[in-house]
Amino acid sequence: MVGGICDVNVTKRNTFEIERKNFIKCAVEVWRLRNHIEPIKEKQFTVIRHSILNLFYLFEKEGISFVELKNQAYDAGMALEVIDIEENSQLPKGSVTIKEVIEPLVLLNGQVINQGQVILEKGTLEDVPMLIHEE
Repeated sequence: MVGGICDVNVTKRNTFEIERKNFIKCAVEVWRLRNHIEPIKEKQFTVIRHSILNLFYLFEKEGISFVELKNQAYDAGMALEVIDIEENSQLPKGSVTIKEVIEPLVLLNGQVINQGQVILEKGTLEDVPMLIHEE
């Protein structure tokens, strides 16, 4: 076994297997790097951005996909761990959206392999009756 952030088992055929939990950690970290580097447009980050995107596409080629959840409506049936719920007086009462993704929902060939972690935003704005002016 080769040690490091992604522990690897090397077999006699020169193939290797990455432990599932470490593979998922690597995929999540590439997702985080991509999300943080994409908005930076300075020229000195071009090579870093390119390398991160290459890693991201390699994961996609192996069947890994990341479900984009930010600003989506939340459903209690989603494979997500809710870390916190914040109130928002600008959203209608009863609405719940995903405010921030701490860790993405990760799929391997369409099957959940990593439950995402999110912060939710719950609306508290009461319905305001419309005033009708009679003339």
